[in-house]
Amino acid sequence: MPTITSKSLARFFGRQFIFVFICIVAFAMFWAIGQPLKARHFITFLLYTLCFSNLVTAPTNNLRFLYAERQFPYNCLAFLIVLVLSQGTLTRARHAHSLAEGTRQRRQVSLSSRRQVVNSEVQPTCWRGICVPLSNCF
Repeated sequence: MPTITSKSLARFFGRQFIFVFICIVAFAMFWAIGQPLKARHFITFLLYTLCFSNLVTAPTNNLRFLYAERQFPYNCLAFLIVLVLSQGTLTRARHAHSLAEGTRQRRQVSLSSRRQVVNSEVQPTCWRGICVPLSNCF
């Protein structure tokens, strides 16, 4: 078991500050392109960033000998392979969760669109400020 020293703690917290900075920059980019973001989205964004980056850092540092000494195109390819292999399980679990969420959201959307058609009123459908009457969609 590795021992915890002040140097390793300083390195760990230094990386956490870098990861938080990356999260802030990414969140600001999404806000700048007009995504509707709230404060609770930042907390979620921060948690995903910290979890993903901490899970990626350890395996990539331990497998550094596979890509650090190679020349240009091969080091990038080796790093990508290490990255994909180290995150395979996390990606599969997240993908399964997003598939379940997407199915649930599609089910809700299809039910709401059926209700609009049954009402036989011409209700506008709005997307990003552009409203189109439903009668034009069919």
